[in-house]
Amino acid sequence: MLVGMRRLLLPALLCALAVPAPATPRARRPAPRLVPAAPADPAAFAPPTEPRALESAFWQAVWRLERRQTASPEAEPLADAVRTELGRLRPEEGLAVMRLFLAAAHHYEGAEEGTLSEELRARHAERFSDRLRDFARLTRRLRDAGGDPAAEALFARVRALAGPGAAGLELSRRLAEADPKNAAALTRLAWDLSDTGDSKGAVEASERAIALSSGSASAYTVLASAKYQLRDLAGANAAANNALALDPGDKKAYGIITLTQDRLPAAVMAVEGASALEPEDARRDALAAPPAPGLAALSRGLSEQALTALRAKDYVRAEALATEALEKDPDNVNALSRRTMARIRRERLDEALVDSERALKLMGANPKHVHLTIHAQVMNRLSRYSEGLDYAGRALALNPPTDRSRAQALFQKAWAQAGTGERKASLKTLAQAARLHRRYVPFYQEATAQPEDVDLTLIFASDWLAADPAPAAANAPAEEGVASLFSGRRPLIILAFSVFGGILIAVGLLRAAQTRAPAAPASPGPVGLSNGLLAGTYRMGARIGSGGMGIVYEALDVNLERKVAIKKMREEIGADPRERERFLREARTVAALKHPNIVEIHAVVGDGQDVYLVFEHVDGHTVTEYLQAYRSIPFDQAVRVVQGAAAALDYAHARGVVHRDLKPSNIMITREGVVKVMDFGVARQAKDTMGAIGSTETVAGTPQYMAPEQETGSVRAESDVYALGVCLYEMVTGALPFQGVGVTMSLNKTKRAYTPASRALPGLPPGTDQVLDWALDPDPEKRCKTPLRFAQAAEALLRPRVGLKPPDQIQA
Repeated sequence: MLVGMRRLLLPALLCALAVPAPATPRARRPAPRLVPAAPADPAAFAPPTEPRALESAFWQAVWRLERRQTASPEAEPLADAVRTELGRLRPEEGLAVMRLFLAAAHHYEGAEEGTLSEELRARHAERFSDRLRDFARLTRRLRDAGGDPAAEALFARVRALAGPGAAGLELSRRLAEADPKNAAALTRLAWDLSDTGDSKGAVEASERAIALSSGSASAYTVLASAKYQLRDLAGANAAANNALALDPGDKKAYGIITLTQDRLPAAVMAVEGASALEPEDARRDALAAPPAPGLAALSRGLSEQALTALRAKDYVRAEALATEALEKDPDNVNALSRRTMARIRRERLDEALVDSERALKLMGANPKHVHLTIHAQVMNRLSRYSEGLDYAGRALALNPPTDRSRAQALFQKAWAQAGTGERKASLKTLAQAARLHRRYVPFYQEATAQPEDVDLTLIFASDWLAADPAPAAANAPAEEGVASLFSGRRPLIILAFSVFGGILIAVGLLRAAQTRAPAAPASPGPVGLSNGLLAGTYRMGARIGSGGMGIVYEALDVNLERKVAIKKMREEIGADPRERERFLREARTVAALKHPNIVEIHAVVGDGQDVYLVFEHVDGHTVTEYLQAYRSIPFDQAVRVVQGAAAALDYAHARGVVHRDLKPSNIMITREGVVKVMDFGVARQAKDTMGAIGSTETVAGTPQYMAPEQETGSVRAESDVYALGVCLYEMVTGALPFQGVGVTMSLNKTKRAYTPASRALPGLPPGTDQVLDWALDPDPEKRCKTPLRFAQAAEALLRPRVGLKPPDQIQA
């Protein structure tokens, strides 16, 4: 069924099992004979044992599964969900899950591979069952130990191996049978039953899931869907209300409510409305004394109109509508929460507190994370930070189901931490919120730019930071709304995080901090070896890489107790005075550049004819390594990498330095997510050529990324823009724009003969081809002038705009 799916994972590691000759008593020792080794089992599979190799194989599998998925009720992409769930496990648990997932996937695909023999497919099927049992045992063990239910959710993700329809339903059944108390697996089974028309089975499975864990919006949503198919409108409405209480963004649940609310009697609506958000006492009250006919439905409708007004930032109307809704039904919890939000925006905080407290009281012992987060905001607004911290913590303890809702609670926690004087903890929590949702990026950007003595609570209260950019007026400059990201030449930091070293999941967190003044070039350190130390300071470690002019080693600065990277000039280069001088020029050039987005050089050490450069040690991966592992990088993430590189290049250009060899292997992403440009090994001081074409004595660079003028020995700042454009094209499409070698490649560059990115990868934002074409113009006079302008134009593609100007009309 899944022909070709064997390419999903790394090739199997075949285990040749040697069978030794049987031992015999010494007294009856026969003549020795050879027993041939058993043939390698073609169904055998051993996941990589080295953690990084395991993680790489696992994430390749997940991303390819995500691309293959054609339909899913999940609210978020597979990789995002898996990343979140893995992040909630301990490292050793995460690695165990990866091994089991890879093994299960390998054998499932083998069992479904039609080109294999029946015997081999049967072996794969048997081993798949074994791995499924192993996986289920792991999830049960973690569940019994009171661990995070994330392992259960990851077990249920095995369902992604099969497509929709009968095969998917069969796999869901097997998962639910392997772990009958796994709420996530039962919810997935319920979706498959519903999708294949077995509504009664879907109701049974979803109700079992809810009995095991009542905190899953998805379980309530599939229950609502199945009951609607069975024409149980009251039950569907009640389940959909419960789903919305857990996840207000659940569009399917909202649709079911819309379809059912006008077809239910008012008394039923009152009961179901109470069951969605209120404790048992409130439900009994609704049954005993229902509102007047039609009032509950009218209240709900007014509450939804209040929500619409909130989204439109019409807070006066939102408050009025919510008030009218509460006049119809005083116990409408949603209306209370929406009036709370409107009153917060209108700075009517005492009244907001009354509404929020009443909403929590109505929910009794089981408040929802949304309402706890709202109450935390009220407390923070009132400067009652200890209480705000408590309510934000309670909201997070309920494990909000979406990134957005978790980010909202984290933001309130960070605000409260700032108010209680926990500055470092506040910044850390705020970074977590920004990783989850871009709304909080400006807050983190502004907070990290402030001196230690600034009260961060003022920043949290600055609503303008989170305002969405208004649609640009006709003919508005394309860089409007993004220029502020680069104002003041602040260093650009892109937070990228990966689960156990997986694929770059950059969220574009832009950290604004004051750029440090350039320091003087590093001075040569002491010469000679002492006690096994280079220059008496550096203990050399393992070789970690090599470049065109040197070999790179990991080392330890024993004085400062920090890791460094040391590049040793190749012997053949050291013997040539001209190349030696070129290497030393690299040292002087890079040492003059002190910027968070540039790999820093700490010292230059000479030892006889040998010369060493002592660099900042960067723990991370190059963009090339990401491309090798995943072929391409999603567009929005690629743009964030470009922004970080552009910040580094702009800083260097302002100091008369052109990189001249920018390429993905020279751009690193640290484990903390900082973009760093490295290896200015062919850069040179070019102060006299920043405004006009200059000439150098050598041609240096990598042909695929070099601008046409570089091939003739000329260099200028626009040459780096050209290389940055090639990098963006390659990150997005997984291929280089210009093909061929030598003269053929040069002609293709001159003629701009390359496949437009939108054709190589359909679905890119409109305008992508024009922005790339601007950077790849063979004429440097017509090309984009600065890296930041190119980054701004690329960033502008991430949000729709009205009247977007062509790139060549963007003003500096």
